[in-house]
Amino acid sequence: AYREMFNGYDMDPSRQTVWQLLRTAGYRTLTCGKNDLHKKTRWKGLDGWTQVLGQYGFSDAIDQSGKMDAVGGGLPVTPHCSYTQYLQSNGKLDLFKEDYARRKTESTYATSDWPSPLQRDDYCDDFCGRNALELLSRTPREGPWMLWVNFPGPHDPMDPPRELQARYDGVVFPDPIAASNTYQNKPVNHQRVRRNYAAECEGIDEWVGTILDAVEQRGQLDNTIVIFASDHGEMLGDHGRFTKHVPYEGSVHVPLIVAGPGIDAGRVDDSLVELIDISAFMLDRAGLGIPETFETRPFLNSSFAPRDYQHSALRDWQAVCTRTHKLVISGPAESRRTELFDLVTDPAELHNIADSHPQIVAKLAGQLPKT
Repeated sequence: AYREMFNGYDMDPSRQTVWQLLRTAGYRTLTCGKNDLHKKTRWKGLDGWTQVLGQYGFSDAIDQSGKMDAVGGGLPVTPHCSYTQYLQSNGKLDLFKEDYARRKTESTYATSDWPSPLQRDDYCDDFCGRNALELLSRTPREGPWMLWVNFPGPHDPMDPPRELQARYDGVVFPDPIAASNTYQNKPVNHQRVRRNYAAECEGIDEWVGTILDAVEQRGQLDNTIVIFASDHGEMLGDHGRFTKHVPYEGSVHVPLIVAGPGIDAGRVDDSLVELIDISAFMLDRAGLGIPETFETRPFLNSSFAPRDYQHSALRDWQAVCTRTHKLVISGPAESRRTELFDLVTDPAELHNIADSHPQIVAKLAGQLPKT
């Protein structure tokens, strides 16, 4: 169904998943952090486990809510996941709730620029990182395993602990492209927001290293493949926008780094890849077949033709992208807007060239899914 394109719904547990296939093949499948697989159901289990996670194909999990989900989305803030249970048990849940209420009233979630009142040990990303280590410690060294770590950050609000924020005091970042000094009628300090974003990224980088150290201590780093990616980008003030939801590159173009046995170190590849292709890559590297129902193809496998184009869609827009151009169709049918950007000569997507290149528009429009 079309609504399943949004993460405000629970994934149907009857659908086949890559975790089910790996578990059936003998892998111990693990996840921690904010996986958003059952986002609509607020209850995540106070120990991070619910029955539906087993139905999705996981052997073990420590699930947690994301930042804004943790404060209830307007509902009473009571422990409903492993993270909120942790905060309450340490007397920090009310502090967390009060800070987020202030961010929503004095600024916006996206542009509030002060640090978290929580110490780093209590911060959501650090909680997630510790849980990754806990899951590894509960996993026998014999037999294969797959660990999916879902750090809540970097994500609005940009609220790193002061320990991380202080590392960027005085650092000057490039200003946003086509920026606005306000957002949702509130003033924006772009430099502070960008420093905070960088601080969140650095905290996660440290945890990636810590987790890899733990894998190495298990004696398994040489036969472990590491995949680093994100579910969406962050506009950070470009085009006067923050967060995601828009078809600009800052929102839809995400990192993808893979490392491990059989993968050339330092290689940069501009092949078109979609996030769903990570599932195919994992199954391929595990020596398993890819179900015909999976609209995915493994990257770094010469037996599969690379993608010629990528799709993106959200609410009121659709986009199709090649290595050189992006077409965006947005708005209701009676006032539909067509935009074409040359990603080679105009990577900031400032100039709509749709009117002057109707043949490219027609070709790319033919690749959009019919709804």
